[in-house]
Amino acid sequence: MTLARARHLADTVRFSGERKAGRAEHAPILSSNLIDHLLRTSLVINAHVTPRLDQQITAICDQLCLNRNCITAFVINHSHFQAGCLFDGDDRCVLQFSSSLINALDPQELDFVIGHELGHFLLSHRGLYENDLAPESFVKNRAQEISADRIGLLCVDKPEKVISALMKTLSGLHSEHLRIDVAQFIAQLRELNDPGHGEGGRHTHPSILIRSRALLHFSTAVERGDFFADAIDHRSLERADNRVQHDIDKFIDSSLDIRIKSVKVEIALSLSILHILQDGEISEAEQTAFCELFGESNLQKLGTLLSSFGHRESIKISRRNLEQDRSRLESLIPESFEGEYAKIKARIEEKFRG
Repeated sequence: MTLARARHLADTVRFSGERKAGRAEHAPILSSNLIDHLLRTSLVINAHVTPRLDQQITAICDQLCLNRNCITAFVINHSHFQAGCLFDGDDRCVLQFSSSLINALDPQELDFVIGHELGHFLLSHRGLYENDLAPESFVKNRAQEISADRIGLLCVDKPEKVISALMKTLSGLHSEHLRIDVAQFIAQLRELNDPGHGEGGRHTHPSILIRSRALLHFSTAVERGDFFADAIDHRSLERADNRVQHDIDKFIDSSLDIRIKSVKVEIALSLSILHILQDGEISEAEQTAFCELFGESNLQKLGTLLSSFGHRESIKISRRNLEQDRSRLESLIPESFEGEYAKIKARIEEKFRG
């Protein structure tokens, strides 16, 4: 068992919606003060004081080809359902589980949560950095939750236990109050009055409903045995990814996507105007290309701009507009901004070439 092997397996089911733009090359080392705080205020999970929990974590590690010695786990006394994974360098992590979560979940349900948190470790999910509040960063984090859920699902013998774990997390209810009817639970999405409104740009997790749908899509594409045999059908996984992304676009990020697309259009418009005005005249071919991209009404607006302000001042205005829209786009997608801007610029240059 090697960490490299475990991470390779996990990567085969990584949700394609994750954006792998630059992060820190190395994971942070947890401070000794934080470790001391956990030791003082939490219970270490080990074979001596929590044998059943320790055995569960060890079994999940074995399934994922992961050395148990990489993991330190704690139980914290908390009334909320909570679980988390902290990195301690590149090859170690610290897991935390609230007592209320452990008490409410049965062993299979808890297997899912353990697998989910180990998924974050295996997939090198670092989470948000301090002051990292760009919408793009939250999009990435939500995608990472989809990936980690998949690892959790693959650690469970009965897939319905994953949904029951999520329903308990959502409601706070214990088993005696729940009947696990997956179809009825997922049907709550149909009751939304405004699906396109989204779930909130600053949420690090998709809603439990979306996560549940994503797991159902994934479970139809990937067999548990194929995963552990490193024999994933990547075409089936790609189809599942497309269905998941459709749900994310529809129920979570639709308003953000509209904002991003709108700013990209404004950037393309300013770049096109600057390209047209650089030689001091607008040729018939340029007018045709401009209309194809932005329509007749925007060509008329360009004519009004020139007649009102003249050639030189129109260039200044367009440059100023371009810089403002560049800044807007960068604030939305700082990690992928340079690449996306380069694509827009290349497309405009190709359209007006010659």
